[in-house]
Amino acid sequence: MTGFHLAQANIGRFRAPIGTATMEGPYADDDLMAINLSVWESLESLQQFVYKSGHVDVLRGRKQWFEQMEGPILVLWWVPAGEIPTVGEAQERLRHLTDHGPTPHAFTFRTPFPAPDQQGGDVDRLDAVFCEWAAHDPPAGP
Repeated sequence: MTGFHLAQANIGRFRAPIGTATMEGPYADDDLMAINLSVWESLESLQQFVYKSGHVDVLRGRKQWFEQMEGPILVLWWVPAGEIPTVGEAQERLRHLTDHGPTPHAFTFRTPFPAPDQQGGDVDRLDAVFCEWAAHDPPAGP
């Protein structure tokens, strides 16, 4: 275990207000915008949850609840163990990723970076299809 944990944020714009039939089953200046912010002990533990647990079913159904968005919808970054990132920091990291692509400051599963105290260490890349809406993804119906 390192002296750093992995922060992750992902965003989505709801297709309809919470409480409507469209949103059955499942911020900031936009009451249709959702943000999920969490901290994980490692990149591997987050990958395990996202891709090898019941969470996969939620990912598969995301088009039912969320509109297609331009650019990245997920960002990862390292924080000192015990630090709790803020929504404002998550927004800044997502903007940085959008403007500069993956860097040690803000990255994705597809282009991960090691924790600052493990520079030079290898990290596994993952073909994470949900990191951004693919251009070929058809929009979900109403």
